Amino acid sequence: MSALSALPLIGDALGKESYALKDKKTGKVLKYSETTQGNKRYTKKYLNDKNADMDFQAKGSKKEMHDWQHEKILDYKTITMVQDRH
Repeated sequence: MSALSALPLIGDALGKESYALKDKKTGKVLKYSETTQGNKRYTKKYLNDKNADMDFQAKGSKKEMHDWQHEKILDYKTITMVQDRH
């Protein structure tokens, strides 16, 4: 998502943003994480070297974003385990 104003607002303290680092070509999630630095979290060179884009998905307090990140990682593990069985 490019417009942060379109992100769902979670809680009152909006100090952190959660994002998925995704492969530019496939859209595959490379990492879920949180940051207070926005687009400054990674240099353009780093993103280009990794062939990745940051997809901001939510913003909120530190705890809310940590919980969001944890849920996304658990979801990812569940999906990956199901795909590996087939």
